[in-house]
Amino acid sequence: MKTLTSLLGAALLLAPSLAHADDSAPTPVIAAPAPVYSVPSWTQPAYAPVAPSYVAPTKARSVGLLIGGIAVAGLGAASLVGGAVLLDESSQGPAPCSSGELCFPGLETGIEKSEGTFFAINGGLMMAGGVAMAIAGGWQVPVGPRTSGSLWSAPAVAVGPGKAMLNWSF
Repeated sequence: MKTLTSLLGAALLLAPSLAHADDSAPTPVIAAPAPVYSVPSWTQPAYAPVAPSYVAPTKARSVGLLIGGIAVAGLGAASLVGGAVLLDESSQGPAPCSSGELCFPGLETGIEKSEGTFFAINGGLMMAGGVAMAIAGGWQVPVGPRTSGSLWSAPAVAVGPGKAMLNWSF
């Protein structure tokens, strides 16, 4: 923007001198400075915004559920990898029988394939369940006394002449 203003100013200065080339004394033209736009100071905050200083304390809902979920998901991952390895070995075909051994090539690959499938499916289910357990156990809940309506609140008992009232909210 600044270079455009200076180019326009130079063009305005040179234009009269070219127009009056036959005159002996050209009249100088002075270009007005370009206006400067700025944001008014009243629109800018006088202070930097500050985050709230009080944050309600929270804790994990159940540390045992969180740790158990991580452990189950880890075991599920190991089972999934083991099942994939068994499936890969069974897809390579039966191992050749050496002389003098009693072997059943078709039976061994069938067993490995079914074991691999079982471990792979079981591992996937364990991983899904472990992740769900970890999320449920790690969910942040506020720390503090329970409010009315909690499961462990005592009932309110009112006794009057000829009547009794029991009020229990849960």
